Amino acid sequence: MNKYISSANLIQVAPVAFLFTFMVGMWLLRTEAFISDDSYFYLVISRNLALEGHQTFSGIMSTNGAHPLWLYLLTAYSWLVSALFGPDSLNNPEFALPLSVALLIGGCVAWWKIGDILRIHQPILVLIPLAFITFFGVLYSEVHLLFFTLSLLVMSVIGRNSVGRLRYALIGTMRALVVLSRLDTVFLIGTLGVLLFIWDRDFRGLAMMSLTFVIITIPYLASNYLIFGHLTPVSGYVKSTFPEVFIRGFQTQGGILALSFEGYSIFFGIIPTAFALALWLTYREKWTKLVIAAVLGGAILQFLQIALFTRSHTSWYWYYLLPVTAGALASANLLSPAKRQFLRLSIPLSRASVLVSALLVLTVIIATGTVIHRWNSPLGSSQALAALEFVQNHDDSTYLVSDWPGYPSYFSPSNRIIAADILTGNVSVLEEMKDSGNA
Repeated sequence: MNKYISSANLIQVAPVAFLFTFMVGMWLLRTEAFISDDSYFYLVISRNLALEGHQTFSGIMSTNGAHPLWLYLLTAYSWLVSALFGPDSLNNPEFALPLSVALLIGGCVAWWKIGDILRIHQPILVLIPLAFITFFGVLYSEVHLLFFTLSLLVMSVIGRNSVGRLRYALIGTMRALVVLSRLDTVFLIGTLGVLLFIWDRDFRGLAMMSLTFVIITIPYLASNYLIFGHLTPVSGYVKSTFPEVFIRGFQTQGGILALSFEGYSIFFGIIPTAFALALWLTYREKWTKLVIAAVLGGAILQFLQIALFTRSHTSWYWYYLLPVTAGALASANLLSPAKRQFLRLSIPLSRASVLVSALLVLTVIIATGTVIHRWNSPLGSSQALAALEFVQNHDDSTYLVSDWPGYPSYFSPSNRIIAADILTGNVSVLEEMKDSGNA
């Protein structure tokens, strides 16, 4: 870590360090302001697992409606915190900040090193996804873990420290960790596998990579099927319309930044993907071309899956780390010395000082405005506060909640909250409901 940070010019590191410190400080001051309701699902399920050994959100039915690696990592951390500080410590949302901060640090350092290896602009490569995953209310979702595991995957592909079969086994392991961090990254993993097959032609190595991936992921799929009645989690099962095509057109929920086409964010999905795709043909360096192609392929296939076969709940920002990362990689490559020379850009950017200084000012403005907004409206909806007030006045009861079930469930652990959409239930319960006379 010291090798890469100490050797960099201070003006390059400064905006990353400033943004990281500022946003972590805001997390500490107003943690709830940066937690979306669905992220409370992880806090509740992991608390139940750590304290009671039951993988449940409602306390009534088991659930697999979560991305597994983040759920079990958070569960292990929750168990440790509970053992050290008592069970009540898990009822304070600040308890998991050290885990999220550690993942951010690991991801930032790894992405900085990736920028160094690929010889692309490191501050931009780190700043863009860092700003995205700290500003936009994804705290305690799976995104911070994905930010970290995705960086490990890229490092395993472009790194020079391992060769031969060991390299492919490492790539296979990292592919599995990425998929288990967020399941729809299977599109990225598939794209990367095809590209490595085309470019490397090392069939034994690719077989080792595939075998490692299967060994790690099969237990999750098997347990899903045996325990919950389906290979996929209930949340994906409920949202999917496959094989029927589901058309939505343009939509907006929550302002201009939430504008979407066919359920896919325009600002955080379509625009960065299109930008990266437009620049991809100008890339000449093999590893840069491969990494961006893999991330792009994952983002494009994710768009097709959401646009054609997903009915709802795709406006949350945690869907869009892949396209944002593709945009960051493309931007960082565009600002690299080799690319500026290739495009004959004559703007005098000594170590990109002008750009980084402008980004620093912009970051301050955006961060300040975002934090002020979130401070005054910590949940963005009075419905969550009303639901919490109601359930806290009725202890040891069971409720069916249609909107914002996560917040009241976390802050009233003595009650049993059932999310009406059954995204935190399981497929067996859903099928029983559909087959009942009340369906």
